Amino acid sequence: GVNLGLNGNNLPSAKEIVALYEKYKIGSLRIFDPNHELLEALRGSSLVLAIGTRDEDVPNISQDIDAANAWVKTNIVPYIYKRRQYRDNVLASSFPPSAGAFSADTASVIKEIVAILLQHGSPININTYPYYAYASDPQHISLDYALFKSESPVVTDGSFQYYNLFDAELDAYHAAFEKIGVSNITLTVTETGWPTAGNEPYTTIQNAADYNKNLIAYVKSGKGTPRRPGQGLNVFIFETFNENLKAPGIENNFGVFYPNKDPVYPLF
Repeated sequence: GVNLGLNGNNLPSAKEIVALYEKYKIGSLRIFDPNHELLEALRGSSLVLAIGTRDEDVPNISQDIDAANAWVKTNIVPYIYKRRQYRDNVLASSFPPSAGAFSADTASVIKEIVAILLQHGSPININTYPYYAYASDPQHISLDYALFKSESPVVTDGSFQYYNLFDAELDAYHAAFEKIGVSNITLTVTETGWPTAGNEPYTTIQNAADYNKNLIAYVKSGKGTPRRPGQGLNVFIFETFNENLKAPGIENNFGVFYPNKDPVYPLF
């Protein structure tokens, strides 16, 4: 799938956006808040939808069950019949992958959240960006490793060998969950991508195209990570459009489409 941000004043209408996803056979989209205009446009569509919650709504719905039920009744029930619970989490350490761990002050909370998710058969959401790791340390992280292009193992971690940074980042999460006694939670990657501009020479259209094309091939292969071989994965690419109301730089250059709906590069 592909994330859909709407921080732009030149973006297509909700109906045009749904038609764009259908034209390019993008099966899933993720929105960051319950945009009712888009939800209306999705009626009758076969697209799979993931909905986020506004940051300012989190304290209220996390502490008041009536507020949470009201949020679902207003934003979910009128449009969608099946729903899952999702959370985002961060790691305190991630290299090598086997050292992945949650910080001491968050591990207990994460364990409680995971227990609820497992009861409902729901995955847990993570955001992972090999771009940021590579761009922050290009002297020690190769571009091929970040772009799924390495033909030989780059990192050996015990019995596991890593050909790409994406696998290593996912397995750092798997290792972190194992350290809190959880080995059967499924990950959904709700954000990953590569910017086309804003931090040259690391941000180029070619690098972004290579990353996302190779990512799609990786997901379709179903091979899984070294720690979870053969385990399929749901992934949302960040993001649909370049959004002109974001601060200039890399954040407004992750789009795979321009606001006029032309592809930034061939992908789908």
